[in-house]
Formats: sequence, structure tokens, C-alpha cells
Amino acid sequence: FVKEVVECGVPKIAIMGTMHEVGYWEGAVVADTPCFPQSFYGVAKDALRNTAQLLCCDSGTKLLWLRGFYLVGDNARSRSVFAKIEEAAARGEKRFPFNSGKNEYDFLKVDDAVEQMFYAIIQDEYDGIINICSGSPVSLGSYVESFIREINSDIQLEYGAYRDRPYDSPRIYGDNSIIAKIMAEAKACNA
Repeated sequence: FVKEVVECGVPKIAIMGTMHEVGYWEGAVVADTPCFPQSFYGVAKDALRNTAQLLCCDSGTKLLWLRGFYLVGDNARSRSVFAKIEEAAARGEKRFPFNSGKNEYDFLKVDDAVEQMFYAIIQDEYDGIINICSGSPVSLGSYVESFIREINSDIQLEYGAYRDRPYDSPRIYGDNSIIAKIMAEAKACNA
């Protein structure tokens, strides 16, 4: 599909990536952070990114690879931990098995992600990898605790019920400098 789009002469394409294509990493993820994915999903996304880059390289088509981090807020259609907590709370459960909650991730509400994607796509100054992210790492435990308060639930996390996965990064977040510039420039033009 991407090959046919490029061959049709489309001047710019945007593809949604994922921080899972990076794999294990500690710290901020920038555009040139090396990728060593640790899941089939991450491997597939990384392969798509590499393929799209090769296809666009000599064609004149601009590629925007919008690398999403932990997008949250659409629980009704997901199987995320947030959806599972809502389901457990609705069943009246008082405890929810959890890992240590210590790992730190970059969470971004879906509505904010959509706004970032929109402004990334309509601009022409930046191409390549653009992180769609908050730029701020937050511990999984504190973020989930905040979510539980937000849905007015009294369910308690049972920390340590699951071991942390060895391939999960202890602290990973997106460098939001490019998207922050894009958003600032767009808002300045709209002011």
C-alpha cells in the first residue's frame, strides 16, 4: 500500500509509529535513537518504518513517521490496563493485580495526541520521525492511581502480584522538542 501511494506521486505521507519499535531504552527517545524492538508488534512497526523510509528516500515523497508513546483515554475500545481496571471496578472487585508500578512512561491523552498529529501533518518544515508524546515520564503506578481516582473507584492496586517484565524499559519517554515547536508555531499563526 505504501509503495503504491509513493508511486502515485503523493507529496507527503504520515504513518503512525509506536515507541515499541524502539525496544528497551532508558531515557528520552529522539529521532535517531536506535531501534531494537522486543515484541512482534514493535518488530512489525520498525519494519514498516524502514520500508517506508526506503520507498520515500528517492521518490520526493515526504515521510512523517508519527511515533506515538502511551496513548490513553479510549478505554471503551481497548484492552489496556485502564480498560481492565474499569471492568474490574464495574464488577465490584476491590483489588487489582499489578506489577511494581515503578517503571516510568510517557502518557498522552488521545485527544492531545490527535491534536499533535493534526499539526504535525499540516506543517511542512519537519519530516521524518516526530514523537507524539508529552515529553514527561510518569511512573505507571502513580498514573494508574490517578486514573482510579478520576473514575471515582475505590479499587486498590495489588502491587507486586505480577513481576515486572525484563524487557520493559525502567524509564522511557519521548523527546517532545520537535512537536512542541510545531505546536507553538501553529498556535502563533492562529493567534
